Amino acid sequence: MRLAVATIVLIVAGLIYAWSIFRAPLSAAFPGWTSTQMSLTFTLSITFYCLGGFFAGRLSHRLSVAAILRISAATLLAGFLCISFLLRGAGAV
Repeated sequence: MRLAVATIVLIVAGLIYAWSIFRAPLSAAFPGWTSTQMSLTFTLSITFYCLGGFFAGRLSHRLSVAAILRISAATLLAGFLCISFLLRGAGAV
């Protein structure tokens, strides 16, 4: 069980590097965005990814690993839901 969870965690941890998958729909949804503006979205993503690791490390002294994984999964899901609503609102999906 732990091996399966660890594998899933590693797969999810690499999602930030799947930026190239999200860039095309975002470019189509927001044709007025420059490449600098598109890069800003990745910069924000990687910044919050790093901050999440920092805060998870700080929380590891107070919470169990399972609780931190649940919080991480919930915030990841919330992020994907937010971007899906953003894309639907722009007519990209």
